[in-house]
Amino acid sequence: MTKTNLKRIASKNLGVVLFIIVLAIRFIFSFSQIAFETIYFNAFFPFIRKAQSALSFIWVVPGYYALAIGLIVWLIWRFPKSKKFKLFFKRLLNLICGFSAAFLVLWGYNYVDKGFAERINLPHSSKQIDLSEHYLAVMDSAMVYRSAITEDITTIVDVEKIPSDSLINAWVKNVLEANGYPTESDISVRYILPSGALRRLSIAGIYNPFSGEANVDNALPSLPRIFTAAHEIAHGYGITSEAEANFVAYLACMHSGNPLANYAGAYVLWRQIAVEINTTFPPESREILAAQIPLPLRQDRKAILESYYKYKGYFPALTDAVNDTYLKIQGVEKGTDDYDGFLQLYFRSLEMK
Repeated sequence: MTKTNLKRIASKNLGVVLFIIVLAIRFIFSFSQIAFETIYFNAFFPFIRKAQSALSFIWVVPGYYALAIGLIVWLIWRFPKSKKFKLFFKRLLNLICGFSAAFLVLWGYNYVDKGFAERINLPHSSKQIDLSEHYLAVMDSAMVYRSAITEDITTIVDVEKIPSDSLINAWVKNVLEANGYPTESDISVRYILPSGALRRLSIAGIYNPFSGEANVDNALPSLPRIFTAAHEIAHGYGITSEAEANFVAYLACMHSGNPLANYAGAYVLWRQIAVEINTTFPPESREILAAQIPLPLRQDRKAILESYYKYKGYFPALTDAVNDTYLKIQGVEKGTDDYDGFLQLYFRSLEMK
C-alpha cells in the first residue's frame, strides 16, 4: 500500500484515526502518572480551561442544546437519499469517534488522575462510625446555619437571595487551588431552561466538556441548586469522581462563610447519612431518629421533595443504566454507586482533625 493510499484512507476515516491516537495517549497516561501530570494536568488542561472560559460568550444557547441541534442538522444533511447506508454509517462512526476523541482531549483524560482524596492525603478510616450520633450532630449544625439566614422565610425554597455563580466558583477554587488544580479561570454556569428539562432525565446537573459549562436545572430550589452548581464546577476543574465532586462541593459550601451555602452543605450531608440509616437501621430506630427532626428542617425537606415531584424522570432506569455504563467505561468501577462514596470521604476527613 502506497503512502498516497494511506493518506487517502486516513483522510476518509479521520475521526477513527484521531480516536485511536487519542486512546493510545490515554493508555500511556494510565501507566505514567508523571507523564499525565506534566503534559496534561499541569499544562494542556489549564490551557483548555482558560480558552473555554474566554470563549464562553459564544454559547448563545447552552452547549448541549447547540450540540443536539448540530447533530440533528448533520443527520438530515448526511442521511442517505438512496441506498448508500454503508457510507452513512461509516460517516456516523467517524463522527462518534471524533466526538469521543474531543471528549478525552478536552476533559476525559482527567479520569487517569489519582483523585482529590489522594491529593489531599485523605486517611483511610478504620474507626467504627456511629451513624445516629453523626445524624443528630449534623442535623443540629444544619439548624444553626438555617437560623443564621436573614431572610424571612417559611421554608428554604422561599429564599430569593442565592449566592452568585462567581461566589460559588470562588468557594470551589479555595478548596482546589492549594492542591494543584487548574483554577485560574471561572467555570461558566448555565441554568437550563425549560425548568425541569434535566430533572426529566433524572439528573440535577451535568458538566459539558465541549463548551466548558456547568449545567444546572433551573427548577432546583436553593439548597440543591447551590450544591449542584458547586458539584458541576468541581467537575469543570478536573474532578471526575462523583463522590469527590460531592465532597468538594460540601467543603466549598462549609468553608464559604455564607449561611445559606453552609446550610446547603450540612443539609446534603444530613440527607446522605439518612440514606445510609434508612438502609441499615431497623424501623423502630429510624422512627426514634425521625421524631427528633426539628419542624423547620422537616418542612424544608418536604418542600424540596415536592419541588422534585413536579418533574419526574421519563426513563429513570434507562438514564441510570446509561450513566452507570459511561462511568464504568471511564474506569469508575462502582459506576453510579460512586455518588454514595461522598459519605465515606466525609468520615475519612474526620480523621484529619
